[in-house]
Amino acid sequence: VLACLRGEPTADAQYRFATVLFTPAFRRQSFQPWLDGLDRGLAVATTPLERARLLMVRAKLVITGERAAEGMAAADQALALAPDDPLVVAHARTALGLGSIRSRDLEPALVHLQATLDALSRIDAANLESAAWNNIAVVHHIAGRASEARAALERALPHAGNPVVRANILLNIA
Repeated sequence: VLACLRGEPTADAQYRFATVLFTPAFRRQSFQPWLDGLDRGLAVATTPLERARLLMVRAKLVITGERAAEGMAAADQALALAPDDPLVVAHARTALGLGSIRSRDLEPALVHLQATLDALSRIDAANLESAAWNNIAVVHHIAGRASEARAALERALPHAGNPVVRANILLNIA
């Protein structure tokens, strides 16, 4: 992060800078400065894994900003660059799932989100697993499958370490 502030935008520094500042940008819905930073990082990335990490953050950012097709393209690129990295696969598949939800293409959304869970089973990432189950619950809810939505939320609950996330899951179950 300090390297970015000093004007030394290595790909890794841009990735860390973007992920640290993602939450405030998400809350304000002001994504363009972070997209610009990610693009600068992509310009100096030297390895496929660096590019994949930057692309997966970019994918989630633009999908959240209602640009699903652009985000899904970035997620596909990330998957192509690092198909064996479980964290890249998990984030990219989550982005593809969220893009599919935005497009109301629910069955592919479930396939992508299940692939997220498969990738997460290879690493220790309980919070991400909770989020994946929550996203699966959203798909079932939109499709009118209340019992499947509830079951997915109940699967999310044991993995939710954050008290706010736990509370939201409990509220959604209720």
